[in-house]
Amino acid sequence: MSGIIIPYSNPDLDGVACAIALAELSDAPWAAHILGTIDEETRVVLDGLGLSVPSQAPEWTSVERIWLVDTHHPNQLPADLPFGRVVRITDHHPSGAPDRFPCAAIENEPVGAAATLVAERVAEQPDRISGTMAGLLQAAILSNTLDFKAPATSPRDHAMFALLERIAPLPGHIVEAMALARRSKLAMDTQAIVDGDVKLFDTSLGRIAVSQVETGGALDLLEREDLLASLAVLEMSRQADSAVLNLVDLDRQESALLSTSPATINRLAAALGLPADRLGIIRARRLLQRKSDIIPHLA
Repeated sequence: MSGIIIPYSNPDLDGVACAIALAELSDAPWAAHILGTIDEETRVVLDGLGLSVPSQAPEWTSVERIWLVDTHHPNQLPADLPFGRVVRITDHHPSGAPDRFPCAAIENEPVGAAATLVAERVAEQPDRISGTMAGLLQAAILSNTLDFKAPATSPRDHAMFALLERIAPLPGHIVEAMALARRSKLAMDTQAIVDGDVKLFDTSLGRIAVSQVETGGALDLLEREDLLASLAVLEMSRQADSAVLNLVDLDRQESALLSTSPATINRLAAALGLPADRLGIIRARRLLQRKSDIIPHLA
């Protein structure tokens, strides 16, 4: 096999879309694969566009080259990943470990979605993007920028979405299905919700597991009596020093942060200029994101 393109383990729509699109758009032979499982939002977008879920990455012994998308953080990748075979990285996260990838050409830009960087690769040759790929990248940009309301959204995200939309607009029924897929998480038990979208980070306060729930009605989870207990289970299961949960309510355009560690929540409260209430919960009247509002303050 010449090379594989993979996002982080248990990826979101942005990472999966980037892997699929880059495999189609690249001149050299690359194959898109995943590690772990995809979420329901990713599944409904792929189904709606008539695309298959990428297969699991093959054994490393059969892989010559690796292209990472939507991450360059070792904690979000398998421990046995052959880091020396990573030759390209396309990412948009401020945290990472570029020194762990000595053979990689790294593109890491401050945009809302990695899909924006993929679209920019062919912006001057829009005929290279099929209607299906244009739709897939649009969905990824919408998802990762939270419909352009996320703080990390940049003018580049808007520009590339507009370019892709001119090629082939994303069907409205897929946009509606994305929102329903996000909201369907709330029907799950609390532990499954907390375990759903988690990334590990090594910080000045130790290893922190940061879980994120982005959907309309996310703040309703604060009423669940087992929420803090589920967060504690997440901490133990990931062998972390603490855990953080970021609830991002897309209906109310508000967020809430809670943690198993008072030191962690106090650090975030001071950095964000938002006090924690008597239950140790930080409430924000805006959307908070893991990559822009949490990790930079814990590094």
